[in-house]
Amino acid sequence: MNNDGATLKGYLNQWSDCFNCERSPNELSQYLQGLAFQGQLRGCNFRSICWRVFLNCFPPNPNLWQDVTSASRAKYQSIKTKHICDPEADGEKSDIAVENPLSQDDQSVWKRFFKNQELKKTIERDVTRTFPEIKYFHNDDVHALLIDVLFCYACEHAELSYRQGMHELLAPLVFIIHCDLEAASYAKESGEVNELIECVLDERYLEHDAYNMFCQLMESTNKWYSVTAIATPPCVSTEASQKETSEDLEKPFREKPVATTGTLAIANKLCHIYNTLLVKHDIELHVHLNRLEIIPQVFGLRWIRLLFGREFSLQDLLVLWDAIFADGPSLDLVDYLFVAMLTHIRQQLLASDYTTCLQILMKYPPVDDINDVVQAAKQIREGRRVSTSSQASSFPSRIFSSISGTKLSSDPPKVNKQNGFLKVLQDFKKKVTPENRSTPSRPRAQVSNVPNGDFAPNRNSVPRLDNSGASRSKIEKMEVMCSYCSDKIDACIATLQSHVTTRSSVTDKTETIQDSKDQGEPAIEVPEDEQEKGKRDQLLLTLANLKQVRDILKGTINFELSIASDIVPSEKT
Repeated sequence: MNNDGATLKGYLNQWSDCFNCERSPNELSQYLQGLAFQGQLRGCNFRSICWRVFLNCFPPNPNLWQDVTSASRAKYQSIKTKHICDPEADGEKSDIAVENPLSQDDQSVWKRFFKNQELKKTIERDVTRTFPEIKYFHNDDVHALLIDVLFCYACEHAELSYRQGMHELLAPLVFIIHCDLEAASYAKESGEVNELIECVLDERYLEHDAYNMFCQLMESTNKWYSVTAIATPPCVSTEASQKETSEDLEKPFREKPVATTGTLAIANKLCHIYNTLLVKHDIELHVHLNRLEIIPQVFGLRWIRLLFGREFSLQDLLVLWDAIFADGPSLDLVDYLFVAMLTHIRQQLLASDYTTCLQILMKYPPVDDINDVVQAAKQIREGRRVSTSSQASSFPSRIFSSISGTKLSSDPPKVNKQNGFLKVLQDFKKKVTPENRSTPSRPRAQVSNVPNGDFAPNRNSVPRLDNSGASRSKIEKMEVMCSYCSDKIDACIATLQSHVTTRSSVTDKTETIQDSKDQGEPAIEVPEDEQEKGKRDQLLLTLANLKQVRDILKGTINFELSIASDIVPSEKT
């Protein structure tokens, strides 16, 4: 009995801590948000109530919750009665000429019933595959609940109807309500709970409450499922859009234009994340994925539409959703979580080729602590760089690992997707070559013909660098790019310089052998091995190449004057 009393007391204390009526609405919202961002809702018995506050199902005033709850449940009951019909039961009360299985009357319950069966079968196919690793979702009653909620939503929102993936947004909502109901049931066995808890956590209305939460969540996510094109805003002229696009295509590391006509909202969202947020935070990773021609739609559509539902275990997903919902009903944190997830696996991505990168992105690796991803997303939004040791040291060591090891090749390195830095340099050289600037008849760069082609620039395009009409902000972007490349190359030069010096000192010691027994004889010079000499010459040539590129990017030497004596290694044919 004492244990039961302690359990009930702890349960009620947790309720009072979370939803203290003495707090103002603003203070209550801030307190719950703090719990969510710190990961403290993981063990909370009222997580579903917190989510309802975050999603605006409940106002941040507990005194109003009973009335709001009663209204929302009554609304769902009327919707369910309207759309989910039993033709045999209803037909007994109507004219048999209208209510029969062969009736074509628009008012016929039978006609409506057959029309809805196809939609229900589509929903059922998805529902039966929901979270197969969780035993709770193997229950037929749970399947029926999910189907009814999704069907009613589709009928009430005919312009959107049901889209694959919606069931994976609904399932976690149902699951957390179920968990809270289980905790409430256990507490009620130990004694009485207050009237408000009895109202908002009533197992008879699990389906009603899940529908209310799902509708509020879809208010923020329905645009990601829409297949309707977005009209061009009237304030943006077609001529201005074309001019902006042509200017952007002329610049390396550009922020690709966001299309507005005939483009889905989620495509624009992916473009913003990929070409603005990721470029700003980790341009090296963006260049690597762009070079491999990995477009964000391949993995990003699923990430965003399911709110990362397939990338993490259900328990980790709930912690992630705590933060997403607490941040606000607009779900803006999703953009930064997307970048944080890429940053979290950046070392694996940078060391991988096209196939391996896709495998990693399509099956996201397990994380030790999901809170690390949440905190990284907050840092990215605040403009702070996520601390990773790889960002400081991996770039030079990976690029020159083939020429700084014990076995060196005397041949210039080949340019391919795995050895990408030289390709970046050669692409940059093409973009500023004088002949490209002086040949007005050369066709402009074209964007590759893929869906939403903003994400994949054509490899054969040769955009021109013409800053005469560029704004100051775009010039500053170029300056930042040049400074970035220069810093990276400085690090590479230091590495090569150290390597060459070390090898030179070793070679000098072995070239001269003095006979210790006969000190009067002159030193004997041993010829340097031809292969070793060739390797050292190649390293010296590479060092000179890097210094030249560094000086070009810094602007200390004129590119046109140095292009005639260009010594950047070219790919062997």
